[in-house]
Amino acid sequence: MVEVTVEGEDVVFRPVGSNRRLAFRKGVRVARAHVRGVRHEPPPRWKFRGVANKGSWIPWVHTIGSYKVGRERIFFDVRHRHSDKVLVVELADEHFDRLAVEVQDPAAVLQLLRDSGA
Repeated sequence: MVEVTVEGEDVVFRPVGSNRRLAFRKGVRVARAHVRGVRHEPPPRWKFRGVANKGSWIPWVHTIGSYKVGRERIFFDVRHRHSDKVLVVELADEHFDRLAVEVQDPAAVLQLLRDSGA
């Protein structure tokens, strides 16, 4: 699970609980202007042909951390049993190309991002 906050000109995605240790990161901070789009949908269930930079992947349980899939760098924080709570965030000019994160209330986070101009 991830908490999403807007801090000034940035959007911050912070893993909470045990996910923070599994992700090997305190969070991901991106400029609001670099958010190209946000959608509420489960991430595609592709077979990982990429490389886990730092993270944890247990098939059908969770995908958490930094991954390189093809030419894209993606940050995941998804427990697959809660895939109905996943937001996919498309980014430009950031370290990650995409974020796939599980949030408590997807509708509220979508509204927060839209209201902040992200």
